[in-house]
Amino acid sequence: MKYVALLALVSLAGGCQAVNADASAEGLIREMGLSEVAQTLASTSQADCLVAPVQDTIEWRAQSVLACLGFAGPAETVLQRWQNHPVYGRLRDPGAPLWLQERAADLRDFEALLGAAMVAGLSTGYNIVPQALWPEFDAESTVIYSHSDWQHARQLVALLALHGLTPEVTPLVKQSKFVARQEWGNAERDLPTLSNGQRVIDQLEFELFFRFDSPRQVEKFGELVTQYAKRDSQDEVGLIHGAWWQPFYRTFAPFPQLNRLVVMLVSYRGFRVNLLSLPEQAPERLLKLRALSDEWQITPYDIWVNPAFYRFQMGDYR
Repeated sequence: MKYVALLALVSLAGGCQAVNADASAEGLIREMGLSEVAQTLASTSQADCLVAPVQDTIEWRAQSVLACLGFAGPAETVLQRWQNHPVYGRLRDPGAPLWLQERAADLRDFEALLGAAMVAGLSTGYNIVPQALWPEFDAESTVIYSHSDWQHARQLVALLALHGLTPEVTPLVKQSKFVARQEWGNAERDLPTLSNGQRVIDQLEFELFFRFDSPRQVEKFGELVTQYAKRDSQDEVGLIHGAWWQPFYRTFAPFPQLNRLVVMLVSYRGFRVNLLSLPEQAPERLLKLRALSDEWQITPYDIWVNPAFYRFQMGDYR
């Protein structure tokens, strides 16, 4: 599966360097927004770039994070490099994309149809992006990870680097709306409701396109997400910032522990939306979706998703 490329892929490999002992590594990590990443390290952690000797202190963890990410030198230099880094520097909130305003009328029409699909039980949510912005990627080696918090994105990429994974990464902003599970807890703001009374989360999010070198790296990525980016209880510790009850990532080839879903790719006036379905429900949903509008085109294909997100499709909350 290939798509038109408009976003450049960048590499996050940096190598390990010595940490400037004159600076407070813990203070630097805090300013960089990586404190939770440092807390994932322990004296038993396995990584070639950990600072020796192991001290199992906050400062040792912070020094090891800096070393593994390849940041060294005076604090001002480290922070400047962090802000301007070719990977981490791109994982920052760019604000609302121009296409939200420039194509507002088309978006309203599209979302009216998509809202009707949600009310009819044909989808638990959707993500809208302009077709022209969808990047090219290699289906065999790419994982797409979705989230809404850019600090989480930076921490996730840093976490991968701590564990020896340095994939190419491409971010893409999207407009999202999906059903809110009551068990997730109270939202920080009032949520809109559909005509059937369902609460929905409506927000800007992003996709991170990770390109890995091998299937084993993809599997290791999933293990790290499950251990450090998935919440199992309200008071759980040892997670990176912004861990979700049901994180969402998908591949385009089958992997152990992943579950198959069917994507119904909806194209409408230059926009694209992925509506997801359990395989056994897909044929009926396709018929009903096509009956909602003769203006959109729908193309189904298979993806494989992490277990927590698969459970979301089944109606569970974690």
